[in-house]
Amino acid sequence: MPRRAIRFFVPVLLLGILAPMAAMVVVEPSHGDLTRIGFLPEREFGWRAAQPSLLRRTSNATNSEATVLVIGDSFSGIGHWQEIALGQRERYVTYSFGRLCSDLVDTFRKQRLAPRVVIIEVVERYFDERFFSSCDHSRLEDAAPNALTADPETPARSILSGMFGAKYVAGSLFYFLRRGEQHRSGHSGGVFVAPVADGCSLFSNRDCEHGLFLGDDRSMPGLPLDKFKSPVLSYLREAGVERIVVVPIPNKTTVYLRPGSEAGLKDAYVAEFGIRNNVEVVTLHQRFVSDRYRAKDFYLPNDTHLSPRGMQMLGGYIGEHFK
Repeated sequence: MPRRAIRFFVPVLLLGILAPMAAMVVVEPSHGDLTRIGFLPEREFGWRAAQPSLLRRTSNATNSEATVLVIGDSFSGIGHWQEIALGQRERYVTYSFGRLCSDLVDTFRKQRLAPRVVIIEVVERYFDERFFSSCDHSRLEDAAPNALTADPETPARSILSGMFGAKYVAGSLFYFLRRGEQHRSGHSGGVFVAPVADGCSLFSNRDCEHGLFLGDDRSMPGLPLDKFKSPVLSYLREAGVERIVVVPIPNKTTVYLRPGSEAGLKDAYVAEFGIRNNVEVVTLHQRFVSDRYRAKDFYLPNDTHLSPRGMQMLGGYIGEHFK
């Protein structure tokens, strides 16, 4: 290769290698699900306050031994709240929502499940879909972990892990040029950046005046408020379940962006839902609105899920209900 060409290509090659590394030092790798979906910088939205270690056990029994069956979504995928609420007193297993349908008796038999108690944990945005959809073929899936499984005990700072893709680097750098309220497209409705009242009292990240929220929370119906009788709960009764406990998890938007009076309305709906279906409920909306001030980073600033401390408090509420 001619010497002139070498003098041209070597600097270009070095620039191509070193520039992305330098950019990642500035923006830090993606760790939360919202920074990952929205290509937003961890440097601005990664949490900085210390969090407790997580207890990682989604089951402490085999299917045939378990007296408690937890059916949940990604909020139940690590097992932290289950260990706090149930670990010392109950034999439990955890599955993720697939579908709970009219053939649930057969599904339990095939899985060798005969739970006395079923706890259904469902995030607010999926409440309507989980409880009011009729179907014929049930499916239980292995517990689905969320982004907390990466390294939840410490803030995301390492440049040796995470997403190094060009979109993330470009999106993060773009945020430094245009900070503040905006919407980033992506799956699950993308991510929107919104100002949060008292944000720096609630979150520990650098850009604490703004919060990250899932786009689906704007477009999905959440709690239906005018629908009560659930076919899913009757399927569980037919399967021989003696005790059913419903745990609706508030959307992050409900806790940080909506007026407190709305939380009271939603708790009242959940309570009535329990009465109409003859099941137990754990009301959390008003509690969580208060807890955001009791625990900084109650929901993670870079994620749509509760922080380890938030999971710990959730486990306390559910465990208190079981006493």
